[in-house]
Amino acid sequence: YPRTIGFWKNQFDKALDKRGKPQIPAETLEDYLDQITEQSNVFEFTGERRQKFQQALSILEMPRCPKMLDKLKAQLLALWLNYVAGWTEGYTLDGMTAQDLINGSENAIIHNLTSEYEYWKDLCDDFNNLGET
Repeated sequence: YPRTIGFWKNQFDKALDKRGKPQIPAETLEDYLDQITEQSNVFEFTGERRQKFQQALSILEMPRCPKMLDKLKAQLLALWLNYVAGWTEGYTLDGMTAQDLINGSENAIIHNLTSEYEYWKDLCDDFNNLGET
């Protein structure tokens, strides 16, 4: 099942030497980010493993006073991570697959459709929380 933004934040935190052991090995996390970089029109993770993890974590953590775009990107990244992890398979939300939500969200970001940011952010958030019952 899909995991929340908090789950992913925790994985990158731990992979960056915070206390505790991540549930997902660092090699796998890096592979996920590389797959996202290849497939996404919004995200690009570059540099050494630690740099990629830091880039991902800064998106997931959002700035102190986040704009709707920051919130959308954070939820979209969590959805991408769920997608490349294979945890969105068989799940839909309002008749849409994770891929539909990713495409819609990226389209809104690329074309600067600011009036749609909150709509897509909420859908990504709801999808990422499908496993929370």
